[in-house]
Amino acid sequence: MVRVLTQENDRQCQQLIQKEPAENLFIIGDIEAFGYEQDFQKIWGDFDEDGNLRGILLKYRENFIPYSPGEFDAEGFAAIINSCDDFFQSCPG
Repeated sequence: MVRVLTQENDRQCQQLIQKEPAENLFIIGDIEAFGYEQDFQKIWGDFDEDGNLRGILLKYRENFIPYSPGEFDAEGFAAIINSCDDFFQSCPG
């Protein structure tokens, strides 16, 4: 299940992205600098049936950055990206 992440999800999010900090440099930096509650940045997470975070999708301004170390809902992430007709508009969620 893909849903928007908030500050309450930070621990799970950090545990996931810190597995590969070099690959997640931009995600880590954007979260550290701007957090989860900005108009120009939104972060979604894909959770498995047990509630474990398995993928992240970060939108910073007009850029999207996905990350997952394994299986994740790629179609769910693609649906979010495709729903943004104008990359500067807010996306659903």
